[in-house]
Amino acid sequence: MSKRTVLVIAHYFPPMGISGVMRTVRLVKYLALHNWNPIVLTTTPPHYYNEDEALVEECQSLNIEIIRTKPKKKRLSNKAKENPSKPLQLLRGDTHGLSALLHQPDIGIEWRKAALAAAETIIRERDVNVIMASAPPFSDLVIARDIAEQHSLPFVVDYRTMWLSNSARSYPTPMHKNNERKQEEDILKRASHVLVNSRYAKEMLIKHYRFLRYDDIAIVPDSFDGEYFDDYYPHEGDHKLLLTHCGDIHNPSLTKSLLSGLERFIKKNPQYASTIELRFVGWTAGIQQKKIEKMGLTQSVIQTGFVSYYDSIKQMLAADVLVLSSDTDYIPEKLYEYLGARKPIFACVHSPLAIKAAEETGAAIIAKASTSKDIEKKLEEIVGLWQKRCLPIPDEQTVQRYD
Repeated sequence: MSKRTVLVIAHYFPPMGISGVMRTVRLVKYLALHNWNPIVLTTTPPHYYNEDEALVEECQSLNIEIIRTKPKKKRLSNKAKENPSKPLQLLRGDTHGLSALLHQPDIGIEWRKAALAAAETIIRERDVNVIMASAPPFSDLVIARDIAEQHSLPFVVDYRTMWLSNSARSYPTPMHKNNERKQEEDILKRASHVLVNSRYAKEMLIKHYRFLRYDDIAIVPDSFDGEYFDDYYPHEGDHKLLLTHCGDIHNPSLTKSLLSGLERFIKKNPQYASTIELRFVGWTAGIQQKKIEKMGLTQSVIQTGFVSYYDSIKQMLAADVLVLSSDTDYIPEKLYEYLGARKPIFACVHSPLAIKAAEETGAAIIAKASTSKDIEKKLEEIVGLWQKRCLPIPDEQTVQRYD
């Protein structure tokens, strides 16, 4: 049976070392392993992004073709030069209001012209059967629709997070929100199929767009690659309780709650100041060394900055407890990678959906994401369980479900 070809539109793709690329990487990887020929159309990342070449090499080892459009020649802001670890959406924070006014659905729409021109060449030279895009950025869905319409091809959309029904997404005016509602409606009406990562996401789409049928939407849960988790990496100094948070934290209030909760616990239990280590792996908003010193947490808080995806897995496997933090309405993708590490999970989350998902692991100690007092209380529980060597581990059946 001959392979069919899928053109995947992905503004964010390795070597970009940012959150959000892993689901797309897994999709193209497993398409390649199941008689599909994926071609990824993406951008050339600006040099101020952290880069993770290992993921590119993995795709190339599966003969996945990656085609990049030329980068735009733009003058870098001073903030971009000074903060190479920050994702682009945060680098543009000072102009976010203006950007939201001028770019719909997001600034990624600036890539549309280059993407359409590149797609024209690809489709002319290759036998492309279907177009696919994963979002955010939601401009990828707009671009995929336009390419599919121009070439009379079916297209599939994949939601990593919700668009209009995402409470974390704001709009400068009601007109902007209405415009994006029309965009999303048009895309969903034209799409051949829709992929989401949870039943909740499927229900929200059907609720907001009544023309969608149950069979129009398939649930493809977030997952992890078991082959990455075969090794064990003990951390130095086994007398310490190592709590590790992997992944970027964009909201400084989440960092503040974690640090304040730890500060409260250490003040009540100063004997643990050199026994507990809270390690942040990735870029973390709201952390400054002076602040850590002022809170008396110099011995207890470590920041690694950016690490590669494979090194982040090593950090997970070396931890005693993995820390999950989120103030969004959806389930953090990192939860499923934590399952792969088979470690206890300290879930500082907000939404009932995330709480339920954490509970289903069988290994979660759950605190309210924004409440330092609750975090302090749960830290006491974690320390007690650690001392008794009774920390929970995920249910193996649940782990296997997401491998």
